[in-house]
Amino acid sequence: MAPSVAGASRGIHNVRAAERDGLAAMSEASSERTQAEPPPSVTRPDRRFERISGAIRAVYWCGAALFFALGALGAVLPGLPATPFLLLTSLILVRVSPAWNRRLLRSRFFGPILRDWQEHRGIRPDVKIQAIVAVLLAVTLTLLLMDLSPAIRAIVATAAAIGVLVIARLPTFRPR
Repeated sequence: MAPSVAGASRGIHNVRAAERDGLAAMSEASSERTQAEPPPSVTRPDRRFERISGAIRAVYWCGAALFFALGALGAVLPGLPATPFLLLTSLILVRVSPAWNRRLLRSRFFGPILRDWQEHRGIRPDVKIQAIVAVLLAVTLTLLLMDLSPAIRAIVATAAAIGVLVIARLPTFRPR
């Protein structure tokens, strides 16, 4: 009986050794395959952010200038959002001139909002409150100080309400 137990024990040991050797060989083959074949993201670059050249480059520059101007106006005019236009400006500048995009992201006035959106996909609560207060203050002053027809007053109030709703629905993140 002892020889059969010893033989079975030796057989199990041999099976385990074979499994271990097989797993090691599979691991080596896997690492060789990984080194030989880079992932698809490396072999196929993301074309959304590749640089633009030629005549299209001038069109992109005009688009970046237009969206930046609208974003700058949106920063001071109620009812015209600044953030979407600035995000479009940044997206275009990444393709046309990454250096200008970096300058936009470093700007004292627009940079923090754009960086927050790019890094956290949201805006800070204090920025949201400031934007809503600015819209309400500007619309209130407009309605009180301007001699507007009732139809124009309704349009201004409706546009302000839509603007406040859009701002309120933007994702918010809390800085740590």
